[in-house]
Amino acid sequence: MQIDLRPTQQRIREFLCRRIDEYGTYPNKGPGPEDGRISQISFGYSGTDGYVVIVCDTRSEPDIDGEWTMYMNADQNIEAFPEWVDLLDHWAEEETVQATLPGGDTVDINNYSHSYKMINQLFGELIRDTVFELRDSGTIGRLPLTDDAYFHIEEINAEWAWPEYKERKVVGTLQKTA
Repeated sequence: MQIDLRPTQQRIREFLCRRIDEYGTYPNKGPGPEDGRISQISFGYSGTDGYVVIVCDTRSEPDIDGEWTMYMNADQNIEAFPEWVDLLDHWAEEETVQATLPGGDTVDINNYSHSYKMINQLFGELIRDTVFELRDSGTIGRLPLTDDAYFHIEEINAEWAWPEYKERKVVGTLQKTA
């Protein structure tokens, strides 16, 4: 099997941009007051089930506490990525998958080269790098963010998460960096 993760990253970008552009036209279904400023954005995902979810948290003191899992809504804030399921299915069958990474390099993914956790890290890094790109371009800045808003990423089964908890408000800042 071959998979090109460049179109996958583009679909992640399109999904996030659509959610950003639509913010305010629908009730915010996330932790905190519906009309509050966003203090944390949780990006959840599952390689096994093939999806990414975005949940905007408006609590005054948000925490990385898994609360985002209570606000998953397939009709609103989840995008499907069935190619992730295919990749993991082939990997589980002990087949080699040739994956083209966003930078253009190709890597063989199989049971000898990649663990389940490593593959989930690859999916999480696709999300993280896309969020950084949208933050640095000013796209995320169109949201009603608090001054100390940050983001984090969690695989639903705790296979991978970013950033380290104590670094969340520094490396995960949603404010555009210079």
